[in-house]
Parts: sequence; structure tokens; C-alpha cells
Amino acid sequence: MPVAIELWPQVVNYCKWDVIATEKVFNHLKGDWIARQILADITGMTVNDTTNSLTTRLIFGNDRNPKLVYTNLATGEQS
Repeated sequence: MPVAIELWPQVVNYCKWDVIATEKVFNHLKGDWIARQILADITGMTVNDTTNSLTTRLIFGNDRNPKLVYTNLATGEQS
């Protein structure tokens, strides 16, 4: 729906704050974005893959069923 010309200043004001808020969120999360880019580069995956997928590939490679050893820290026993 078109906005009446006399309301354009209000629309501009609203959009201005929306852009500022988006920039602040991006700047706050910039380190996370850089980390995801690095993980994607190391693993040969894309930045669109989840952080979980990227770190799993980094740790376990292509092994879909890695053997994990769990240690009970109270007893020192492994299972």
C-alpha cells in the first residue's frame, strides 16, 4: 500500500532507526560472523552451514559415527 507523501518523513525516521539497530546488531555479532567464515574455510563447507555442523566436521572430519570415550570424573572410569 503506498504511503501518503505527507507521511514520508515519518517513514524515513522509522527506517533510519531500523537501519541503525541492524548495524548495531551486526557490529555486536561481527566476531561470530568472522569465526563462522574461518570454520567454513577450514572445513570446506559454507557459511550457510550451522556452527554445529562446521565444528563437528572440524573435530570429527567425515566420520559420521565417531567412537567417543566418556570418563566419569568422580570415579575416573571410562565407558
